[in-house]
Amino acid sequence: MHERSEKAARILFLVAGGLAGAGAALFLAPQAGRATRGRVGRRLRRAARRARALREEPLGANERSGARPHDDAPAVAS
Repeated sequence: MHERSEKAARILFLVAGGLAGAGAALFLAPQAGRATRGRVGRRLRRAARRARALREEPLGANERSGARPHDDAPAVAS
């Protein structure tokens, strides 16, 4: 009986792995060149807007003093 359940488990894992692989292939399949360029362009424009917003953001007290958030933390022995 134990051998039978072990075979069933192996078959189940094989089928589950196949389904997971098929799903991953659908999500990770390459797109057409135009679609890929558009997607990359949108992400670059979004990153540029965020960088400009951060550059224009007024500095807080810690940034003006040059302090880093973890400067006052005790040293950790390795």
